[in-house]
Amino acid sequence: MRAWFAETTVKMTRKRRPPRQIRRGIRVTAAANESQAFQLVLTPTSATTLTRYALGGTGSGRTISMRKTEVNLVEYVPIRTGSYITRPGRRRCR
Repeated sequence: MRAWFAETTVKMTRKRRPPRQIRRGIRVTAAANESQAFQLVLTPTSATTLTRYALGGTGSGRTISMRKTEVNLVEYVPIRTGSYITRPGRRRCR
């Protein structure tokens, strides 16, 4: 299983590959009394069934309130008619 971080503005598709660079952690920053959403993407290397999850400490001594934490299982939705985002052969902005 490969776990990687993505900004919430990144559209996830089955073709999206994990970043090449492997990082040892995820850094999320927010101002006091503010929240910051992010996507933790799990990419299995073989057939996998996710039966449970656990969230732990941050390792830096700082904490994330579990009362304000949400974990959602997101499934891919088949796209029958593509858009400029999902159309094969589209030009990519760099």
